[in-house]
Amino acid sequence: MLQKVKGFIFQHKVVTGVIVAVLLVVGWQAYRAMTDDSGETRYVLAQVQKGTLSVSVSGTGQVEAGTQVDLKPKIAGEVARVPVRTGEPVKAGTLLVQFDSRDAQLNLENEKLALDKLKLEQGQRLRGDVLNKVQEEGMSELAGFYGEFLAILDDLDDIFFGTEISGKSSEDNITYYAKYAKQSSLIPARAKNLFDEIQGLHQSAISEFEGAQRGGNSQRTSAIQKGAELASKTAELIKLGRDAVRAVQDFIIAEGVVHRKQTTVDSHGSDLADYALAIDDYLQSLLALANTINGELDDLESQPLELKAQELAVLEAQNKLADYYLRAPFDGVIGRVDVKAGEQVSLADTLAVLITSQKFAEIPLNEIDAARVLPEQEATLTFDALTDLEIKGQVAEVDVVGDVSQGVVTYDVKIAFESADSRIKPSMSVSADIVTQTKTDVLMVPNSAVKTQGNVSYVELPEGAGRRNVQVGISSDEFTEIVAGLQEGESVVARILQGSSAAPQNSGFPFGGSRTVAPGGGGNRVFISH
Repeated sequence: MLQKVKGFIFQHKVVTGVIVAVLLVVGWQAYRAMTDDSGETRYVLAQVQKGTLSVSVSGTGQVEAGTQVDLKPKIAGEVARVPVRTGEPVKAGTLLVQFDSRDAQLNLENEKLALDKLKLEQGQRLRGDVLNKVQEEGMSELAGFYGEFLAILDDLDDIFFGTEISGKSSEDNITYYAKYAKQSSLIPARAKNLFDEIQGLHQSAISEFEGAQRGGNSQRTSAIQKGAELASKTAELIKLGRDAVRAVQDFIIAEGVVHRKQTTVDSHGSDLADYALAIDDYLQSLLALANTINGELDDLESQPLELKAQELAVLEAQNKLADYYLRAPFDGVIGRVDVKAGEQVSLADTLAVLITSQKFAEIPLNEIDAARVLPEQEATLTFDALTDLEIKGQVAEVDVVGDVSQGVVTYDVKIAFESADSRIKPSMSVSADIVTQTKTDVLMVPNSAVKTQGNVSYVELPEGAGRRNVQVGISSDEFTEIVAGLQEGESVVARILQGSSAAPQNSGFPFGGSRTVAPGGGGNRVFISH
């Protein structure tokens, strides 16, 4: 048989070659069909990272040299002092105009006092001064409460479960009184259950009280809370009895009769009223102490946040005070002084003109971007003709009045160079990235990971875990701040790749490719959804 096959192959070489080729093609197509994943969905994942997020405004313009800058105030108010004169050379940081800063100074002192007060309170809370004092008051209150409680409980036992009112051993007092009250059938059982619960609570409360006398803060807090619970249940029992006794007394008055046990009925009513007052005094005192303790514990937990907020308030007040002192943004010569002490000025007024040989970048910005730019903001400058050069700069001036051309308003921004380079020539093209807002230590994800539906922002989670609503903050061209909804290290879907487009490609993230890494590390990765 084998010889016949060999003979056939030898005699029909061309036919055999065609058959083999067809088999190879069919096999390859079958293999590709079985292994092809071009119809599968792939997800590019990104990790939630913590880092610094900066929002910037970009623009292009030209290099200017030997220019003059109009210096405008950051606040409106009364000028207190002008210590410079026209023609005087000044260094960067020299005081040019001082405003009346008494209110700002007073505000700063108040914020500092508030900070000192918080620090003092934090020290007291950390030492437990207030907490210990309140807990000692609570333990003293419990000692008085438990000293009286057994006698009160014994009397309540007699009032509720004695049989002198009906004269029948099978009918206790509360059952008799309940006949005259609303929902009479429920009162006796409720009274019995409450009394049994109070007895059990009393035993456990005494045990906690004795342990707290030898224990620490948490045990004393628990003992005070247990005492308040016991007082509350006892007050409920007393009210139940008072209402039932009053029902009998109201019936006697309405019918104009005298009960054969009138003295005992009135005595029960009077005793229950006295006990209600006594127990309520203890209850209100213990509840107030427990609330104070809880408040102290909450304050102890939130104190670091309050302290941080007040430190920021002090910093804000310091920055506000600094606005009352107009200083030279760079070295130069005072070309003109336009104000004098005692004058009122507005934000649009020019206070002085500073002439300098320093180079500037003059960048026109649209009205939306210009509204976010302020003097002294940091900027990064690059040059078309000097691709290897990048220098830092600082906003020196923002036009108050814009230029209108074909319905479009632009405002010129002057950025002072912080370093010199002889290669930079006047009129060179320059690009500027002006940092308008920076947040440190914030959670962030790539912009592509955040989606919106109506007013709700959300991210998609990997492996079919659905979506999660998030609260977002500021965003740059690349990343979005996550204020709430995600934790550092969690993974989110940055992009979804469908079908043949699932092959590795630029993810749209700033670092390129499917291994994009956000600030702080943690690369993106691709997984397939079957």
